[in-house]
Amino acid sequence: MKSFAILATSVLVLTSCSKLPKPEFSYSPEKNPEAGDTIRFNNLSRNASAFEWDFGDGGFSSEPEPRHVFADAGIFTVILNAINAEGNQPVSRPITINEPTILGFIVFDSSETIRMQGAEVRVYENENDRDSLNATPYTGITDSTGTVQFKNMESMIYHVWVSKEVPDGFWIFSGFTFMLNQNKVNFYRVPCIWSADQE
Repeated sequence: MKSFAILATSVLVLTSCSKLPKPEFSYSPEKNPEAGDTIRFNNLSRNASAFEWDFGDGGFSSEPEPRHVFADAGIFTVILNAINAEGNQPVSRPITINEPTILGFIVFDSSETIRMQGAEVRVYENENDRDSLNATPYTGITDSTGTVQFKNMESMIYHVWVSKEVPDGFWIFSGFTFMLNQNKVNFYRVPCIWSADQE
């Protein structure tokens, strides 16, 4: 009777534990980003130790979560290149940057023929703040053409206070806008009223 020897062999399978980066990102504001807005990039990448950003407008960054301002409107391809010791992987997304929403004023005297340089224009988001002359981030001084502009405004109704002091009195205006057209230039003519100093 023959006997058989069974030779058992084992096969060692080598698997690599190395992982290439998995790049991903989001950004905000995602709704209606405008030229001049600060865009915040949220880095959602995994297995990465370094990053290279190309914003598609000539701007670059190596920060993990950069902020970037697009000066012009358009469609830009943003590329994030995620890097680790094993290599790098890029991901890209198109971002549409819209025209800025502009609120502008041309300030006149009461005749609406003479433009007023050096008038202070305050813009408020509600009537109570305007009437109380509270602090506001939207404050400007009219230029030599009597004009002042505010960029990257929300599409809403704003309340306005205009004043200019002169030696014997002051010019004032109090009013409100219509709902702003988003991504458009919204200009208003402002006729001021003269008020003499009370002696």
